[in-house]
Amino acid sequence: MTPTMKMRLLRFGSVLFVDYMKRQYNKDAWPYCGPCIVDGDNEIGVIGESLNVSESLNGYHFVLSSIFDMVPQFNRSTIKLIFSDDFMTESVLERLGINETAILRADLWHVTHEQLPKFFGQMWNNRLEETMKSMLNCKTKGEWDQAYNAAIGCVQHNPKFVEYITKIYDNPRRYSGYILC
Repeated sequence: MTPTMKMRLLRFGSVLFVDYMKRQYNKDAWPYCGPCIVDGDNEIGVIGESLNVSESLNGYHFVLSSIFDMVPQFNRSTIKLIFSDDFMTESVLERLGINETAILRADLWHVTHEQLPKFFGQMWNNRLEETMKSMLNCKTKGEWDQAYNAAIGCVQHNPKFVEYITKIYDNPRRYSGYILC
């Protein structure tokens, strides 16, 4: 960890972005994890780097706890939001001791460009994309409810789809836009 990375964490560590990526760039397909912040100039800054054997919950815990251990003056309870793909779970926050102070958010790009299109297939492009994006980007609880009802109306014939959308609806802390407003 460089001094610049440490300074970024200390100054801008209340919101973190964590993901594994770049498997395709190394021979053994090991995932790279480089947790980031966004600074006061709206620039992305890496706060640590790790190559892991695989993407796992233990890997997320290892990367974040190692970063916190390398910067003992950083108070991890100051973290308010962690954006990640939907692989990372609350169990990582619990192991880090920040589940009471930090909110784990499914990042919008992964949800709308990978997760939902993969699950819903052709239904995503034909009927659900606009409705689900409205739900995820909502500014109020009323908009959240309205978009949920519209999405359910599109898939009411498919119990598997209804269950999946309901799972998202039942977790506004992780998915809804209005929580961030």
